[in-house]
Amino acid sequence: MRWSERGGPPYNNPPYYLSAYGLAVKHGFKGTEEEYLASLKGETGETGPTGPTGAQGPTGPIGETGPTGPVGPTGAAGAAGPTGPTGAQGQTGPAGEAGPTGPTGPTGETGATGPAGPMGPTGPAGGPTGPTGPAGPSGQAGAAGPTGPTGPAGAAGPTGPTGPAGENGVTSFNGRRGVVVPQSGDYNATQIPVSGEPEAETVAAALSNKAPAGYGLGAAAAPVTDLNQAVLSGWYSCAGSSNGPSSNFYGWLLVSSRTGAGGMIRQDAWNALGQPDHFVRYAVDGVWTPWEYVNPPMQLGVEYRTVEQYNSKPVYAKAISFGQAPNATYKDVSHGIENFSQLVSYTGMMGGANLIEASGVDNIQINASNIRITTNTDVSANYVYLVLRYTKTTD
Repeated sequence: MRWSERGGPPYNNPPYYLSAYGLAVKHGFKGTEEEYLASLKGETGETGPTGPTGAQGPTGPIGETGPTGPVGPTGAAGAAGPTGPTGAQGQTGPAGEAGPTGPTGPTGETGATGPAGPMGPTGPAGGPTGPTGPAGPSGQAGAAGPTGPTGPAGAAGPTGPTGPAGENGVTSFNGRRGVVVPQSGDYNATQIPVSGEPEAETVAAALSNKAPAGYGLGAAAAPVTDLNQAVLSGWYSCAGSSNGPSSNFYGWLLVSSRTGAGGMIRQDAWNALGQPDHFVRYAVDGVWTPWEYVNPPMQLGVEYRTVEQYNSKPVYAKAISFGQAPNATYKDVSHGIENFSQLVSYTGMMGGANLIEASGVDNIQINASNIRITTNTDVSANYVYLVLRYTKTTD
């Protein structure tokens, strides 16, 4: 189409034709051609027939996940699976509250006797000494004691008047010869013979409570074969003698005796073979007590009766090898003492240290048959030795 230069279509000069837009403008439409075209939309026509299905297009991208749907109904229980491995033990939970006390159940049958429990600690010492009992009845009068020494001479009295001269006496016989005493000392006149001519040896043998010549201190010891016969004070030598601290005793013996009422004999013996042990025993009314050690040598496993007394009973001593100390536990060892009565005291060593103060030792208990040591750490590298002092039921 052609348009006039005036901006509008020519209306009167063919062969120019008006377009639809031109006709619309002619008839009063105001607007652009595009606006005009937009205004020409007609009514929607009938739907045409469905065309053939086109080829399937490519799969589109996965859309965003939709919201979670509602929980479905519970399905039927599946078959039990195999037992899994045991899991690790969980931590102990807190203790629950104590439940109410249940009713008392019926009495059960008596169980078997259980093993002996550990030895308890040594009990406290006995109570205080009781009050003094009433005085006993008076005993019979003892035998008369020996005559006491002659008292000092009294002061000289005044000279009396001269008496009348006496008559001449009869001629006397020669007097007895005097006695030669071989050593100084007090004599018992009742033991000196009054008839005959006593010799020096007879007087020496009559010394009151003293050994014959040569038995006194400072002289050679007299030999003795049976110690029960050495009852006079003095020194004795023993060479295979009987009734000594050991059979066929070799050593020296010192005797101290006292006669009269309550007379007693004490014997001190020293061993000449090996260690010079010192022994003591007594004889009262002719009955000898057992030999007792003054300084026992304390050989392992040997029991010694000592001169000590506890509650009027002799005290015995024994050295014992306990063996290795226990490792953070307790250990019992038999001490092998027969007729054990009461423990008096004990000492010990562990690895060269005082057992009572040793580190790692909790408790030491001693009863009639065993020694128990309890430790709180491993001290088994150390060996233990003890010395027990005790009394016996047989005394």
